[in-house]
Amino acid sequence: MKILYHLLGFVFVITIISACHNTATEKNDSIFFGIYSTYNLDDVPLDFRTSLNQPGFIPENNTSMSIIGYKPMNDTIPLLQYNDGNFGLFETHYTVDNNHQYKAVIALERYPSLSNGDLKNCRNIDGNVELLMNESGKAKWSEFTKSNKGKRVALVIGEYIYTLPYINYEIVSGIAMVSGINNDSIADLMIDRLNSSVKMNINSD
Repeated sequence: MKILYHLLGFVFVITIISACHNTATEKNDSIFFGIYSTYNLDDVPLDFRTSLNQPGFIPENNTSMSIIGYKPMNDTIPLLQYNDGNFGLFETHYTVDNNHQYKAVIALERYPSLSNGDLKNCRNIDGNVELLMNESGKAKWSEFTKSNKGKRVALVIGEYIYTLPYINYEIVSGIAMVSGINNDSIADLMIDRLNSSVKMNINSD
């Protein structure tokens, strides 16, 4: 089974499939945003991977991939219950097979390297969402892209992974662009939720 990876272009571009609006529109409060490092399959202990073997689950055998396996899209078992303290499991929001029956299960670092508190603001640029980091977030973003150069990372919104972009180089600008939404109203809704989270973080400081 082959996951539909989204590659990076000249600048860091996060491509989110159109289904992302389901998470945003179903929530009336601010949404969680996080960027995580990923683990390759061979970084995950075999006994932990074996514990995931449940009816319908298809394990991945390619140890160079960041995919642990594939779960039926209607499987309701929460993946967050599986963790060893160092990493947690998340599923893709989208299906990855031609028959649209399975989602990919990915092992991510236990906590995000960047989250809502690292954002300064977000804005809609021609239907795309530009994420502008604050000063601390800019430094984290630069270090994160530097340490993850040549690797895939995960962008999480809510409880799901929306893309697994490949980091080509260190990014010092403190800017990331979420493209592929193709809907101004959805982009505006995402921006509203993320900016609400930014304000909540500022007010809590």
